[in-house]
Amino acid sequence: MKNKLYSGKMAGIFILLVFMLFATCTGGEKSETPQPHVIQQKYIVVIPPFDQIDGLDKEEADGIHNFFASEIARAWGIEVVSHNDSEKVMDANCIIQSLVSASGEEITITTRVLDANTGEIFSVHPLQLSNRNEMAESIPLYAADIVRNLPGVQGNYEIGSLGPGGGIIFYAYYGYYMECSEDLGEITWYEAEAAAKNYRGGGFTDWRLPSLRELDFVYKNLKKNNLGTLYDEWYWSTNTGITINHMWDIHFSDGSHYNQFYKGDTNRAIAIRAFNLYE
Repeated sequence: MKNKLYSGKMAGIFILLVFMLFATCTGGEKSETPQPHVIQQKYIVVIPPFDQIDGLDKEEADGIHNFFASEIARAWGIEVVSHNDSEKVMDANCIIQSLVSASGEEITITTRVLDANTGEIFSVHPLQLSNRNEMAESIPLYAADIVRNLPGVQGNYEIGSLGPGGGIIFYAYYGYYMECSEDLGEITWYEAEAAAKNYRGGGFTDWRLPSLRELDFVYKNLKKNNLGTLYDEWYWSTNTGITINHMWDIHFSDGSHYNQFYKGDTNRAIAIRAFNLYE
């Protein structure tokens, strides 16, 4: 029975990998977005070589393909496997097929995402580059957009949305997120460190005081865009200032930094936590 199931699935995947001519389509209807939560297993993606190569030599096409596949693989919990790895292919969630063509300096990549079991097309993603110099910046963003829309990937958060701990998302990159708490009040640094550590938003125990760089993200992504309840005042960080008794702070009116606040001074505080979609 196992051999029959294996043969049947491999035959289906073989057909998908051979019959990759793109019909004009807009993709199936997207299902309702599931409630975000962490899932406990790898999401396996098969990325075969480019199906069609026009206007590029094989070496350049392989280079683009490898760059694209590596960017998909950078996402938290995504495992990219070869179409020749029959054991892993059996467990694949989806297949990502692409064709690439070039006309002069212009490069076009069209990618479609298919269910590894049924061959159903979930989504189609076009990318148009006016020249090859745009690849370094555009392909990572292109890959990230594909990952965000993979079928079965749960809990895609955006800046400003509500996180699983009840905080506001202030950082999002390839399935890795950070959320910040409500304002914890005007307190000393010692009190701020304790308050952040003891914060229990969403029942999580990994809340903490942010670093200076993390505070920068909170200011730039939330405060400057009027997201969340944050004040035009100084906020504590975990970075040591001019001495071990001083700390760096950021003023949320303009993002300015200051490194001479005594730990016994009073400033405002928030707690943050980081999480990813896969563990």
